[in-house]
Amino acid sequence: MDAHQTLLAWQAYEYEFREKSTDWFWALGIITIAGAAAAFLFDDVLFGIFILIAGGTLAMYGVRKPELQNYQITEGGILIDKYFFPYNNIVSFYVTKDPYHNVLLIHTDRMMMPVITIPLIDVAPPEVEDILRRHLPEIPMDEPVFHKIMDRIGF
Repeated sequence: MDAHQTLLAWQAYEYEFREKSTDWFWALGIITIAGAAAAFLFDDVLFGIFILIAGGTLAMYGVRKPELQNYQITEGGILIDKYFFPYNNIVSFYVTKDPYHNVLLIHTDRMMMPVITIPLIDVAPPEVEDILRRHLPEIPMDEPVFHKIMDRIGF
């Protein structure tokens, strides 16, 4: 069989966009400036600059609209737009089932961000599980804490 033969394909936005209010940006600005001022007061200029850059980055991502991505499960691995993850680089998978938010979690062998979260929009979780069980072990896991924190603050 062809390693890139598509078994299942769908499209979904990379994350759920939430419109940020003016108050959200004011709060971010106040927290950023207060944190940077505290760092400067304690003679930690580098950390103060880091806080300012981080606050600016959060503001930029706060207005950024998510991109529509293409997802494919193939005979050889999982394709997310132009990034291919062969099964031999994936440790395990798990599908979280929620009435409003089904997610495929794949645990890769990467050092940075080893767990990849893939939204399952208009895709039946049992169908995804049936295909992936042929290639990977299914091990229960939770969404990364970082994802939960970002979701909590409106990303």
